Parts: sequence; structure tokens; C-alpha cells
Amino acid sequence: MKILITKLTVLFLLFASVSFAAGPYFIKNGGNDSLDGLSDATAWATLNKPRTMSLAASSDIYLKVGSVWLEEKLTVNWSGTSGDWVVIGAYEGNGDLILEGDETRPIINGNQIYPTTIDEGLIHGNHQNYIIVQDLDLRNSYGAGVYLNNSSYTITQRNNIAWTWNQAVLVYTGDHATVEYNTISESAMKRPSTGMWPASIALRFAPYSVVRYNSLTSIHGEGIGIGSYGVVMYNKLINTRSVAIYVHGIHDTEVAYNLVYGTNDTTYTIVTGWHGPGIAIGTENNYSTVDNCYDNKIHHNIIINTYAGIRMYESNDAKEDYQIYNQYIYNNLFIDNYGNFFLANVADDIDVSTIYVKNNMSYSPSTESEHSRVSDYALNNWTCSNNMWSIGTAPSNALSGAGDQTGDPGLPKTTWRGSTALNNGTFTMADLVPYLGSDALDNGADLGVDYNTALGQETEMQPSDAMTFVTIGDQGLTDIGVFELLEKIYGVNPPNDGTGMAISGKWTWSNPGCDSLTIYYEEGDSTPDVEVSSGTLPTEYDPAGDMTVSSENYMQADCVMGAVTITGDVYHITTAGGPPQVAGTSGKNLSSPLGMRVLSHPSGMRKR
Repeated sequence: MKILITKLTVLFLLFASVSFAAGPYFIKNGGNDSLDGLSDATAWATLNKPRTMSLAASSDIYLKVGSVWLEEKLTVNWSGTSGDWVVIGAYEGNGDLILEGDETRPIINGNQIYPTTIDEGLIHGNHQNYIIVQDLDLRNSYGAGVYLNNSSYTITQRNNIAWTWNQAVLVYTGDHATVEYNTISESAMKRPSTGMWPASIALRFAPYSVVRYNSLTSIHGEGIGIGSYGVVMYNKLINTRSVAIYVHGIHDTEVAYNLVYGTNDTTYTIVTGWHGPGIAIGTENNYSTVDNCYDNKIHHNIIINTYAGIRMYESNDAKEDYQIYNQYIYNNLFIDNYGNFFLANVADDIDVSTIYVKNNMSYSPSTESEHSRVSDYALNNWTCSNNMWSIGTAPSNALSGAGDQTGDPGLPKTTWRGSTALNNGTFTMADLVPYLGSDALDNGADLGVDYNTALGQETEMQPSDAMTFVTIGDQGLTDIGVFELLEKIYGVNPPNDGTGMAISGKWTWSNPGCDSLTIYYEEGDSTPDVEVSSGTLPTEYDPAGDMTVSSENYMQADCVMGAVTITGDVYHITTAGGPPQVAGTSGKNLSSPLGMRVLSHPSGMRKR
């Protein structure tokens, strides 16, 4: 009998553990918690219901669009698996589980009093892994919007989060967190218990994490903080009272392609007239277990009208023995910050060394802005070169280096700090692209593998998009600042010195950012000066009539932008000999046994 009871007990426990289906489960206003929650018709009513259930691993929860929950939170007390993540998301009346565009989201409203403790979130998980939180509207939280504690492999995406006293998104003590495509405003208002201003997106002690494509506006505290081996890319931060992006006590992290700026709204200024620093590099260890800050790459960021473009400092006297070293700061654009480079609170004996500052553009058109507010003693073993110090006096300290430029950057927009100069929507990325002929073009340093490989990130972006604002590709010369401008045609086919081209063949290419091309062509002259086309922006040139058999042919395309003309490269090809080519064989070498040849990679193309 004892054995029988044990077996029955085991069977009972097994049935109890799988008594609820794996879902998905649905919750809506007007639902009923006494139903099974497995459809819209039988949806639950309250966000507390899942917490009372023993849900199977990987069970999904969907909240109905149009529903609003006041002073409730959803606790995720079950995990997903690497092959089947938990999804906390939204659904529409037609059963669609994926929202597109700017559709209305289900709302969880904490009413500024819920959750009842500041260290919780409207979506809250503790020791749960493989969780996705998406497509929700989280507002008025007394704590965080999303708080995932001791949780690894999490994704928080496409949410609208506003008016949170604590963080909008907090991942504390986990790893491999991704926070992307969220819209966050009026966050990090204040921690009532401590008076501190938290970061809106805080991935604390959460290495190997990614923060990208988020929009943060009107932030009462800090912007983004991340752990080691992290990536912070493509984010837009407008009006952060404190530091926009923290690089503190972490290593092997990349901060790139972010846009940070302050408007004339003084609600969010850290000192009179100035919003918080753009990027801060320091020794606080609130985001990592290490004390030193090293081996980080900060590049292609745009920072405008803040207290400091780049700021380095120690947090307090107790951390004077900590080190800041091996920081690669390159190809950033700093405009009208109080100090485009700013070192503060750095004790005489703190080691701020082996800092590489190259190809940055510092532009200070207003009288209130300075290129550098840096003490000489803090510049120990810095390597600085090929930076542009435009308007005002170039730094006299170690920030100055070989290859520096002091001319006009050639930006279309010249007024940045003022009553309406930076109001949201009054400038575009096109206002930041230098004109052809700018001293910033082709005067950068070739950075080499330590810089360009970064952490393996590659990108191609266009200046027309407010969140993706870099044009990649050049002719072998590096530009100063964020934008690597194409000044000549590229991807030319056939390539230079090609042979075996059909006499009826033509050149094709991709265009740079020009207004028009002026094309020259001649047979037998390596310096063609016979103009055959101008005033248009073609992507090919087909010589009139057939070219001569076995002839040397030369083509050049000059790039014209406004009053500036950039002389193009001369492309040379040799036509095939013998009888006329068969139609469709342009570019083939018919003397080859296979009747074909391999074209080399287009010269001048480079992925960064």
C-alpha cells in the first residue's frame, strides 16, 4: 500500500504540473478570470491572473488592444526556453498577434502609485529567462515600466513607455538583454526614496547586451546605461537632464551612430542653459563588477547643445586609484556643447591614459561653446590627430595633433544654439552633411584595424533618415566627422584597365551624393577632355556607335555639387579584337576557354 500511495502521489503531481495548457492566453477588459483564457471569447480580465496559475514553460500572454488596466501589474513567474521564448504582447480583435506601425497598444497605467514598491515594474520578472515584452503602452509607473531581475536572454521591443518614476526598462543582474525600437518619454522622474535620477534604459550588471533604435525624449534623469561587452547604437536622445549615455566601469563596449541633442526647453537642463552630457566615460561601477573603464569604442555619434560632448571623470575620491584607458574616440560630431571635450573631477593621480582621439569634428559657432575644457595634467599618453576644430581657438593642449583642421566644416546649418534652433523637427540629418569642398573631407586619418573592426559591427546608413544618418563608402580617403562622403562614382563596371570589352559595350556605376555628373570620353587619349554629357545624374555611359576593335578607351565622370566640382578618376578599357562581338557578350573575354572572366571588387568601396 505504501508503494501504491507513492505512485499515486507522483501521478497527482505530474498531472498538477501540466494541468494548464501552454497557451497562448488572452486578457482583456470585460474578460472573466474563471474562464480558461485560451481565446478572445474566454479571455481573462485581470493582469494578476497569470501569477496565480502554474503556467507551462514558454506560455505566451497577449493583452487586447483598446483595453486599459489601472493600478495593476503583470508578473512573469515562468520562463521560456532557448527554442521557445515567452512572449508578453498585444492582440487585436481580429486575432492578429503582431502590431504594425503606430497602432494603439493595450495600456497598463500605474497611476503613479503602482507598483507599490519602486523596485518593481508594471511588467515584472524575477529569475526568469527567455522573455520577450513587446507592443505595450506602459505609463505612470511608481517603479519601472519593465523590470527584469536576475533574468537573462530578454528582449524588450516596440513599447511606448512614459512617466515612470524609476527606469523605463531595467534589467538587473542578467545577460544578453536586448532593448530596441521603444519610444520612451518623461522617464526616470526621480527615486523618492533616494533622490537619485536613474537611467531610463538601465542594463545593470547585464553584459553582452544591446540597446538600439530607441527614441528617448524629455528624460528627467539619465538616458542609457549598459554593461560590458555591450552595444549602444542608432538611438535618439532629446533633452536628457543628466548623462545621455553612460560608459562607466565597463569594458569592450561599443557606442556608435547615436544622436543626442538638447532643445531650448529648460525643464531638462542640468545646469543653467545646458542639458546633461552626451557621453560620459568614468569609473563608477554601477553597470559592471569591474572598477576600471577600458577598451571601449565611441564613434560616429552626433552630440549637440549639451553640457559636454564627451566627458571623462571619476565619481568620487574613493575611486582615484581606478583607471580609464584604451578609449577609442573617433569620427564623432560635436556641435555647440558647453565643452565638446570635457574632463572634470579627475584627481591628479587618476590614470586617464592611452586615449585615442581621431577624426572628430568639433564645431563651436556660438560664443558659449568651447572645443575643450580639459586640464593638461589629465592628458597622459593621449594620441590625438586629424580632428577638426572649427570656429574659435583650437585646443593648445594634447588634444591638438598632426593633421588637425581649423577651417569651416561646410555644414548647411550654421545656427544651432538659440531659441528655436534645435526644436524637435527643425533640422534633419541633411543639415549635418558637409558640402563638397569642406576641409573635413579626405583629411581624416586611416584608423587601421583597431578602430575599424570595432566589435564586428558593420553598417550602411543614409542621411535622409533621422535614425540612420551616415553615408558609408569612399575612394580610399577618410573624412573627418560622422559622414564619409562619396565624392566620385563607384562600383564601376567594367573596372579600370578591363580588357575584352565588346565594341558595343558601356560603363555602368553607382552615383555619389552629387547634383550632376560631367562625363568626358575619348578613344586613344588617357586624359579625356571631350565632354559628352553634363547636367544630369546618369548611372551609365554608352559611347555613341561602336568602339573600334582592339582600341584603348578612356572615360571620366566629374562630380558637381553647387559651385564645386570634384575631378573623377579616369577609367580605361581595351575592346576585344577579332570579329564583332555576339550580342549580350559585353565584358566577356571570348579568348578564355570558358568565355568569361572574374571582375575584381569595385575599387574604392569599403565597408566600415
